[in-house]
Amino acid sequence: MYSTNKQIEIMTYSKRIQLELKNGKTIMNDSNPSFIWSTFTRGGLNQIHLYKGEDFEIKEYKNLKSLSVAVGKLLNSNY
Repeated sequence: MYSTNKQIEIMTYSKRIQLELKNGKTIMNDSNPSFIWSTFTRGGLNQIHLYKGEDFEIKEYKNLKSLSVAVGKLLNSNY
């Protein structure tokens, strides 16, 4: 089975995010004051910190791969 260009593009995008996270970069979006999120990867933690208005939530992921997929979804959803 052959991959479509879109599958390859998504895979490359996810891998690029994963590499940035592995290198300790914090990825965040604070352009929407009612929904702000940022990554936290220090000390082996793979988290996204979500701020929805006054609510705060931490989502933890098992590894950088699953975290990078979640970050990609957030970035693609214009948050």
